[in-house]
Amino acid sequence: MRQRILIFFLCWILSTVAFTSITPAAEPSQVDFSFGTASPPDTFTHKYQKVLLTEAFKRNGLQLHVIYIPNLKEMTSQVNQMILDGDVHRVGSLTGRDGYPGYVRINFSTHTLEWGAYACSPLPVKGWKSLSTLGMTVGYRKGNFISKKNLTGTVPPRFLHEFQTQLDGFKALAAGEIAVFVMANQYTAQEFLCSKQFSDSGIRLLCVLSKKNMYAYFSKKHAALAPRIAKTLKNMKQQGFFEKTLLKIMGQ
Repeated sequence: MRQRILIFFLCWILSTVAFTSITPAAEPSQVDFSFGTASPPDTFTHKYQKVLLTEAFKRNGLQLHVIYIPNLKEMTSQVNQMILDGDVHRVGSLTGRDGYPGYVRINFSTHTLEWGAYACSPLPVKGWKSLSTLGMTVGYRKGNFISKKNLTGTVPPRFLHEFQTQLDGFKALAAGEIAVFVMANQYTAQEFLCSKQFSDSGIRLLCVLSKKNMYAYFSKKHAALAPRIAKTLKNMKQQGFFEKTLLKIMGQ
């Protein structure tokens, strides 16, 4: 009797293993995803990230929709609450940080952003701390965490000015309303400087203040997909897709 039971048990184990080995990995039931971004549709960041991520999702049989939400706090809240499926473009240190409980990083950086100090005059700016000794007005885009963190407490409040957009900051700089504008995107700055609006403004880069690798994020309900999209992005970069996309967008 015991021998029969043992044989039956062994047969059951073998059949289970065999079935598992030939059963394909489960595909995600959701195929349409909505990611948010606070970058306007006409900016480099929006265009570049949209092309890269849309292609990465497409290669995995998935469809991505990029939604512009101007209010960064609202967009972040929607990712945390899993209303949105992810965030297109943020610095790499959000997972596990206070205020981002629903964020899971897609662990392959799409590009590096530079925070630069721009001015119309050759001012002695060599880094964040040197901005404190200028005695002149310094501007930055409202909601930019890196800029605010480094400027608050370094530059006296009476010399700090927030702008709704980076374009507003460049306009104020060209008009002489501020002495320095901290720009959080070297690609967008280059687009501005090559435009008719600023080509004769005299605005130039004084120095690079910081560099940060940028990543996309899933909301935590899609955490299992993050490694898969990261692997696809890595392959795309090795194939030259990143560089081609960059050159195409900058050449527009």
